[in-house]
Amino acid sequence: MIILKTDLLICILGIIGIIIFIQFHDMSSPVISMDISVSKEEALSLGTSFMQELGFDLNDYESLIMFGGNNMTSFYLQNTVGMEKANELMNKEIPTWFWYIRWFKELEKEEFGIMINPSTSDIISFEHIVPETTSGSDLSEEEALIIAENFASKYNELSDYELISSNSDRKSNRTDYNFEWKKKDYAIVDASIILGVNLIGNEISGYSEYLKIPEEFERDFKNQMSHGQLVSLISAVFMLLLIIAAAVVSIRKYKSGDIKWKFGMIAAAILIVVMIASSINSIPLSMLSYPTFMEKSTFQLTLIIMTLISTIFYGAYVVFSGSGGESICREVYGEKNLVLNTEQKDFSKKFVKDSLRGYALAFMILGFFTIFYIFGRRFGVWVPADAPYSNILGTFLPFLAPLLIAILASVSEEFIFRLFSIPLCKKYLKFTVLAIIIPAFIWGCGHSSYIIFPVYTRIIEVTIIGIIFGLFFLKYGLTSVISAHYIIDSLLIGLPLLKLNNVIYLTSEILILLLPIIVTVSYATITKYKNMSIV
Repeated sequence: MIILKTDLLICILGIIGIIIFIQFHDMSSPVISMDISVSKEEALSLGTSFMQELGFDLNDYESLIMFGGNNMTSFYLQNTVGMEKANELMNKEIPTWFWYIRWFKELEKEEFGIMINPSTSDIISFEHIVPETTSGSDLSEEEALIIAENFASKYNELSDYELISSNSDRKSNRTDYNFEWKKKDYAIVDASIILGVNLIGNEISGYSEYLKIPEEFERDFKNQMSHGQLVSLISAVFMLLLIIAAAVVSIRKYKSGDIKWKFGMIAAAILIVVMIASSINSIPLSMLSYPTFMEKSTFQLTLIIMTLISTIFYGAYVVFSGSGGESICREVYGEKNLVLNTEQKDFSKKFVKDSLRGYALAFMILGFFTIFYIFGRRFGVWVPADAPYSNILGTFLPFLAPLLIAILASVSEEFIFRLFSIPLCKKYLKFTVLAIIIPAFIWGCGHSSYIIFPVYTRIIEVTIIGIIFGLFFLKYGLTSVISAHYIIDSLLIGLPLLKLNNVIYLTSEILILLLPIIVTVSYATITKYKNMSIV
């Protein structure tokens, strides 16, 4: 009876939590209002046409495209003029978001890059990179300036700007120039709009329009971020110590014949497959950083080797934290059956219940997260708004990213911070309170590099979530917290896809969120029919 009442309370809190999240999420974590009128395909077509107008033939070049933005510009505008005004400026006046297209050839330095405004289809920047030995004209500064002014006038009313800098760079076979103009009588607090035009000899090699951020703001921003990054690095050291401890425990348990390697190895095998799938899905993003001084095959092989090394390390980490955690968990909390296995009585029934409890826990956490930052803003917490687009749109299958990332994070983090760390701390520190709080705090510190100010805000939030996860773990077991962690991550990572008017993305994200239910119901159904056939 008490169990039923507790589950009912959890269910009610979960319903309240998801309602709060749906209704007020934009207040706690606002999303930038972005007018995306230009699709990826349209941007590629516009970019190609622009290059052809400049006289460049791109037929033999490979092309890559991704969505991006100048985050520092966005942060500065939000911080100085407020969210509403910042949205207006970023959509109409200040070039902030862009489609970036890169054209390149293997083993050739010459390449092209262009940024296109997704709202207006305007060219934000253009770059033509050539070897230093490329021949060109030796123009005078006056001659070069005329060419630069003529080009800039095509895209801007140059009479609204004043020339602020002119630089020349004498190469062995040519002279290059760089000119910059500042928009007159226009400033966003202490920032100003700058136009830049570059020349290689007598040819335009670069064009850019951007908001020049005050150095003081940028330095202060990076200084605050460095504090969070330091704390995150310290947390990583403690996490490494926990992984080493998990390896030591696993080896000792193996020597005493009290370890189930199968549990950790199955989990590791699943995550290895997920990691490889994630790496393959992210190939387009990885290729954006391809340096053309090396063979493409060498770069790709380097990526493959790095993926294999990280996969092997990750697999070993999951095996030790999973199998070692399961073993020490049985030692400390033997009678509670915190880790399910298929040999347990009523396994299917408990598996379904724990997964459903995970949904309730996830919805509770999402509600808590929303309330936390709504009130945090009243006390000076600053959470910069996110762009509704993200780099996952540059992957082969964008809808896979939330699934893959959520599986990796939920399993690996719950293994080390709940399954292994809580019984380890309980065994040696004796107190359950410390066994829950210490891993939660280390986990919270690991999230301090997020762009939220003050940086300790994220530590407090995630530590509280870690404590709640710890309590659920001890009450209901590992399945409930892995399920909750997965749902939270897959929803938050997939939000950009849910905001797009795309049936495939919407349907796939819903299926991803329903995955724990699909898996548990499918397993329970299969088990039921197996038992019936045996009878």
